[in-house]
Amino acid sequence: MGDLIDQHTKNWMADYVISLFPFPLASTILQIPISKTNSVQDKLLWKYSKNGEYQAKKAYDFLARDHLVHPRHDQPQMGSWSRIRKVKVPLKVNNFIWKLMHDRLPTLLNLNIRGISNSNICPLCNEEEETATLLFLLYPFARACWHGSTLAIHSSDYNTISVQQWLTRLLSRYKQRDPDSMFYLQAIFTTLWTIWNYRNIVVQQGINPNPMDVILTGQNLSCRYKEAFSYHNTHSDRFDRSTRTDYQSTAGNWQLIIKVAGTRSRKPYRSGIAYEAITVQEDRVFFGAVSSKARTIGGALLEAVVEAEIAAKNQGFHQVLFLSDSRDLLQSFKKKKASDWLDNTRIADLIFLTQNGIWLLKTSSL
Repeated sequence: MGDLIDQHTKNWMADYVISLFPFPLASTILQIPISKTNSVQDKLLWKYSKNGEYQAKKAYDFLARDHLVHPRHDQPQMGSWSRIRKVKVPLKVNNFIWKLMHDRLPTLLNLNIRGISNSNICPLCNEEEETATLLFLLYPFARACWHGSTLAIHSSDYNTISVQQWLTRLLSRYKQRDPDSMFYLQAIFTTLWTIWNYRNIVVQQGINPNPMDVILTGQNLSCRYKEAFSYHNTHSDRFDRSTRTDYQSTAGNWQLIIKVAGTRSRKPYRSGIAYEAITVQEDRVFFGAVSSKARTIGGALLEAVVEAEIAAKNQGFHQVLFLSDSRDLLQSFKKKKASDWLDNTRIADLIFLTQNGIWLLKTSSL
């Protein structure tokens, strides 16, 4: 890639890039910012996130979109996870419900299908094959657990649907923001989780199934989860927001004041940026106006700030005040992080350039 960069100006050799690559790819390459200070090391970035880092949630969103384009009718909606994870139970319980809704639990029938188990007869009734629907809803053992719980559910009323369909209806019907609905879903999830754990104990230890064990354990866990997450919500708003970067007052001894501004062109990924540097006595020192291929106006303004900072340091200025009317640019300064991961290179340049000087960004009407 070094052959495509002008090492003197630290810019892409646009004509050369365009001559080597087809238009869409060439345009993408030219949008990648190049460090002006060599303060950024090359690394692999994931283009689907704002910071370039791989995020499982983003990957899931893309899978969900693909599922909507190519749906599988034998599976629950991909969006179910967004509702499952909002139910306030431990993450292991959320994951368990997710597996249950996709029939991925290692029931004896599922193991038998995969050639792992020789028998698929349920260990709780020793009569029928163990499927998720029978295990969690329709077996006499499951019916006793539901009816004896505080929910008092007659699970035999759902003998025409699968447990996956039942859960999907519950998640669609109850809104998690309603406290009563949240407690109800907590109890449902906890009871299912308890039935599964107890079933595993029966399989592994060979004990005689007793629905009362599940009822008491489930009620105990429901109370603990309800209390724990209610306490968490009460105290979550006490998060300390006091760790903010302090900036020098605008009344400081600034050697130079630089105004930066930008505008978006009608052409895609094309912006115009300008900057002007004046002394406190309002004498113009330098100015510049260039076009930018940054994908956002904030990125274009960051490019203008870096260019102006380099020019200021080359002329011996160190105490510089930047003025802009862009709140996005102000947030990038404060957070040391850009909204578009491509602009983080410009943030890194800016941090490198300002380590030996004093700077401040202030929103102001220019």
